[in-house]
Amino acid sequence: MNNLLKQINNNTKEYLTESDYQNILKTYAELYNKSQSNEEIEYNLSLANQASKMKLDADTIITCLLFNLNKKNIETKFNTNILNLLKELDNINKIEEKILTNTKRERSAENKRNLLIAMSQDHRVLIIKIIDTLKRLEKIHLEKNSTKKYIESIHAIKVYAPLAYRLGFEGICSQIEKLSFPHAYPKQYKLTKRFLGDKYEKLEKELIKAKQEIEVFLNKNNLQFNSIEFRRKQFYSIWKKYKKHNNFSQIYDIIAIRIITNTINDCYLILDMIHSLWPPIEDRFKDYIKVPKQNNYQALHTTILRNNQPIEVQIKTQEMYDRSHTGITSHWVYSLTKLNTWNKIPKKLKTLENINFKTTPKNEVFKIYKHDILKDNIFVISPKGDVYSLPQNSTPLDFAYKIHTDIGNNYLQAYVNNKKVKPTHILKSGDIVKIKTKTYFTLKKYFN
Repeated sequence: MNNLLKQINNNTKEYLTESDYQNILKTYAELYNKSQSNEEIEYNLSLANQASKMKLDADTIITCLLFNLNKKNIETKFNTNILNLLKELDNINKIEEKILTNTKRERSAENKRNLLIAMSQDHRVLIIKIIDTLKRLEKIHLEKNSTKKYIESIHAIKVYAPLAYRLGFEGICSQIEKLSFPHAYPKQYKLTKRFLGDKYEKLEKELIKAKQEIEVFLNKNNLQFNSIEFRRKQFYSIWKKYKKHNNFSQIYDIIAIRIITNTINDCYLILDMIHSLWPPIEDRFKDYIKVPKQNNYQALHTTILRNNQPIEVQIKTQEMYDRSHTGITSHWVYSLTKLNTWNKIPKKLKTLENINFKTTPKNEVFKIYKHDILKDNIFVISPKGDVYSLPQNSTPLDFAYKIHTDIGNNYLQAYVNNKKVKPTHILKSGDIVKIKTKTYFTLKKYFN
């Protein structure tokens, strides 16, 4: 059996049925027997394996196996869920071909993220695209075309890394940033690398000693913990902090100690113990358990001084740690046994507060999630690949004025997805809108 299939089996044993796994095997066997490219099959297996690590359902794993493959000769009849996922993925891939090369402006990148959310009827589509981005980046060093490498990397770091973060996948967001930063911003990457030098190694020596002291003290006081480990801050995160402070010396969390425990009460007990061992730095304490980050991240962060060396300590429960790997799906991963142990939600998602995750259909929750992020906006695309935000029920004439008053004043005809439409035509997210004006000069200025 393929090694990746074995990994999928091991990852899914605790949450999928044997029937689910047999359906996954059946799909793989048919793809293999239909003489699909071995390279494509192996790539899709890597997508499926990542999905299984994130505890995604069988339909999502099977969709990963079928992603971007020629499915004409496949005889298996897939259920409606899988077919809909594949159809949405195809639509998003077509749109991305249009917008991929235009990722330089931050506002444009935000609109692209919102476009992907607006076009997705199922949260699993976004997750598969995030997984695909991660796996493509893992092979990007093999890409010989430097321009293509740059375009894919900057699209990943500006569009998919923030999207992964927004959906609660902090671990994957960090991996995407790590892999794309050297190719998206090579000068900034080299500057950050030069600043770090051998700091990681020197700090780790200090942290090993601090870790040993913490373990002794926790055991002595009968405080329960699962693990104590180091977390290296990624280069891109360090660069973002440098841009904020314009000073590398203000970055205290290059390496952090992460303490994983079982209960929220233990988190606060361990925090008190840490502060009794070493003095905390004023204004460096963050209680993300009581006030989670917008992506639902929860933990206690404190920075202490040990031998005049600032050290960040993060304390969280096992569930909080696991949630950073399952993201938005954690609402359902934990629904059977652990849902009641945490009910904090992102501040941006206020309308989720009154939802019962045990009884509300997943897609209904996702609709509410989308509305909280997008409000009442749609996202359409110009012929150049720029993405524009417009209120719902907007028309081509509204779009023309959004670009520039001259375009609206000289409006002559609109084309939506290459079809001639009336000025009162109602636009929807994903539409490609072209405006023909009365003066060629204006058209050339804004649309070439």
